[in-house]
Amino acid sequence: RIKRRASKTSKTSVPTKRARVIPPHPDSPTSPKFLQIQAALHAHIEPLKRDFSRFFKKGPGDYAEHDHFINISIPNIRKVVKENLDDLDYDILRTFSKSPIHEERALAALALVQKYAKEPDAVYEFYMKHRAGWDNWDIIDISCPYIVGKHLWSKHKPPKQQIHDIPDPTKPINPTSSTSTSLPAIPSDFSVLYELASARDATLWDVRIAVVSTWHLIREGHLSTTMHLSAALMSHEHDLIHKACGWMLRELGKKDRGVLVTFCDRWARDMPRVMLRYCIEKLPSATKKRLMALKG
Repeated sequence: RIKRRASKTSKTSVPTKRARVIPPHPDSPTSPKFLQIQAALHAHIEPLKRDFSRFFKKGPGDYAEHDHFINISIPNIRKVVKENLDDLDYDILRTFSKSPIHEERALAALALVQKYAKEPDAVYEFYMKHRAGWDNWDIIDISCPYIVGKHLWSKHKPPKQQIHDIPDPTKPINPTSSTSTSLPAIPSDFSVLYELASARDATLWDVRIAVVSTWHLIREGHLSTTMHLSAALMSHEHDLIHKACGWMLRELGKKDRGVLVTFCDRWARDMPRVMLRYCIEKLPSATKKRLMALKG
């Protein structure tokens, strides 16, 4: 009986969380407010049986190879931001944005989204200056449309006649400036997005910020910039960009299905297959079949 009880106890005492190695912060922050908010965030670490990092490619050479995940859900990060927003000043956000921990950088980005309404110019400048910290697709997707896209729209609303400007694949794609590589030479009120996507030193994440930021423009009815960026980025080497373009084109189709179908009729042959599949996902079956046949 004693042995059975000991065996039973040993089974029930197995911890629900596996040990994690949390890397040290490069700045060794000592601010009491920072440490308090960090502790509040880490209190939401969940058991690894619900491993949120499974959605990211972490193998050798993959985009998240050097990222550190401590398994905190986005809803819980939002909760910590909401509870501590008044204490999340720019010094603390700068420290979080440099963290090696994925969820801490996500906290900084989400806090900036919440601060944008009251301090749009300051938040936009901070977000762009420290965008090296937004180095994974989820951090970008939950923040850039609500900061970059929103800010550019508020400052540079384009003429209505440009809204449905669909790029023509029969015309050559020329650089827009000496620092660009392959963007269409079209008039644009959103030059920041073109510069981000086409600069010779643009990172994968700069390009994704440029593409996903157009989500706000789409919501406002401006479709041209999304289409021109997507056309220019079809030859990009990474599927995260193809997926982002396909996703934004799909959102464009929710706004105007006819424009999306016309764009795909013109560009399906040149689109990466994953981009085409993403953008036509919500179209009628017969239309999807026809457009996929164009791809061959």
